[in-house]
Amino acid sequence: MVTPIHEQNDNGELGLNPDQSQEKPEVNTTVQSPVLPDPDCDLQLLSYSPHISESKDEENRTSEDSRWTTAEEPKQTMKQNHPKSRLFICESCGKDFKLSTLLKKHLRVHTCKTSHLCKTCGKTFGRNSTLKIHMRVHTGERPYVCKTCGKTFKHNYELKTHLRDHTGERPYVCKTCGKIFIDSSSLRRHMRIHTDERPFACKTCGKTFKRNHQLKAHLIVHTGDRPYGCKTCGKTFNTNSNLKIHMRIHTGEKPYLCKTCGKTFAGASSLRRHVRIHTGERPYLCKTCEKTFINSNSLNDHMKVHTGERPFVCKTCGKTFKQNYQLKVHLRVHTGERPYVCKTCGKTFKHNYELKVHMTIHNEYGLCVCKKCGKTFKGNIALNVHMRIHEDERPFVCKTCGKAFKKNSALNVHVRIHTDEIFVSIQNEK
Repeated sequence: MVTPIHEQNDNGELGLNPDQSQEKPEVNTTVQSPVLPDPDCDLQLLSYSPHISESKDEENRTSEDSRWTTAEEPKQTMKQNHPKSRLFICESCGKDFKLSTLLKKHLRVHTCKTSHLCKTCGKTFGRNSTLKIHMRVHTGERPYVCKTCGKTFKHNYELKTHLRDHTGERPYVCKTCGKIFIDSSSLRRHMRIHTDERPFACKTCGKTFKRNHQLKAHLIVHTGDRPYGCKTCGKTFNTNSNLKIHMRIHTGEKPYLCKTCGKTFAGASSLRRHVRIHTGERPYLCKTCEKTFINSNSLNDHMKVHTGERPFVCKTCGKTFKQNYQLKVHLRVHTGERPYVCKTCGKTFKHNYELKVHMTIHNEYGLCVCKKCGKTFKGNIALNVHMRIHEDERPFVCKTCGKAFKKNSALNVHVRIHTDEIFVSIQNEK
């Protein structure tokens, strides 16, 4: 007969049996796994340790404790460093739990026959209730509804997390910087900023990432797989979520609002980066020069200053660039692409800033006016050149004779005087 080493207290935690406490002072104790007979599980119970209770309630409670064992089921370890910090560890896979009841449910993964089959995809489950939840993937059922905004969810925990958007509750706090989060997974992701943990590794090149979506985006470098295409412009994406965000460029949808300045954004990540302008938060640190940045992309671009890396290569001419957008702009030299179009006259431009300067032609309020003579100019640069007439500024100086000019073109014309003189003197010497 197996004598249980642990007793379960009124709080659902396991403690040492009083009869064993003097003989078993060890901190870590291994016992047979407490597994209950499950109607969905084909376990055969081989031994049972009876327990006499003073009441039926106590009998029901203890019957759920460490009384049922099997001959070859996985073992559990109770890690007890402090009375309030006990962990129940599955020795089969190493996963830990705060309560013995949670470990009992988990052990079915190792001991139960997965008799519940999904007829749609063939996946099997240990319990019928788990299969029912899984079926929502195929049926699209979303039974949990937010009464505030009507949004629906597949799981109750998703609804509970969503409700914090309406209540403003942020129960998870970063102990390092004090930032608060809506759920534990967001806090865990945030902590990687402080710990520099990069758990997602590329199996092809070994490069590591802090988030799974960053790894997926990186894999395109090796596979080139971009299965999600935009039907409007033909651009392709590696994930459907990225395609949905891209579609807002065409629809003009910007559902994410900055509560400080009222600016709207197409994606939640864009809003998060923008908010740092108001908060002053710069969580990304360069370990070489200790300069800080608002987002990881800015840090990665900055690091190339130290490494000299220029990974983006033009396949046409071989020119290299530090950033991908620089390569994209450069490629217009070869392709002749002029993506920026003036909606008024249809003229096209290679760069956005060229379009902005051009638009001042059509917008009378965009014209730059000289306050001294009232003359107007199509752009601030032209106005600055004109202002030299009134200020008598002559920044262009001839290095030969010291004469100064208001415009560079005038200096170039003047320089020919000296080059002609040199040519004449050479001819005379001959």
